[in-house]
Amino acid sequence: DFPADPRYWSPPCVYVHDLFVEPAARATGLASRLVARAREWAISRGVRQIRALVALDNADGARFFAARGFRPAAREFTLDLP
Repeated sequence: DFPADPRYWSPPCVYVHDLFVEPAARATGLASRLVARAREWAISRGVRQIRALVALDNADGARFFAARGFRPAAREFTLDLP
């Protein structure tokens, strides 16, 4: 156990996870509408933050979210175990 530390607490948020649009439906605005709907859903419930996880090598994904007002906020580190 370790003491709770408010410096590392996250506010309540909506998490956009695994946003994927089939290639044939890309560039139609579908992904933007999905994110807009998530925003509306969050606001309707009093949630003031949306988060999305984008892989480091996914430049298209990073541009997509940045164009919609998202900003980089953290780094995630992983360790593969045997």
